[in-house]
Amino acid sequence: MGDVLVVRPLTDVRFLVLLGGPRCRYFDTTKQGRIINKFSSDLSQVDGNLMTNGIDFLNSIFSAMLSTIVVLLVCPVVAIIMVPVVIGFYFVQRTYVAAVGFACTACLPACVLAAGQSSK
Repeated sequence: MGDVLVVRPLTDVRFLVLLGGPRCRYFDTTKQGRIINKFSSDLSQVDGNLMTNGIDFLNSIFSAMLSTIVVLLVCPVVAIIMVPVVIGFYFVQRTYVAAVGFACTACLPACVLAAGQSSK
């Protein structure tokens, strides 16, 4: 049930981008049944992998947290090193994400921007 709640917004966004984008020759020459079949097969692959990937992600997060707690319990001196490293990582990551976001918006093709603006 949870994956249905996640897939629904993805489906809505794909339909909006598909319908709001520039008219393509592919849609003029391909039968509607084939387009819908392709779309549904893509979504079935997302549905099949979504729950497994989510469980793997949570397993990795909890394993990392548990490992950190065990290391801190066994050797508390590590906290002296770990705290500045985590703070430094946070600031580097924040700067990196901002730089990548700027680079992505600067490099987007005009047709993608036009498709996003026409659906508003």
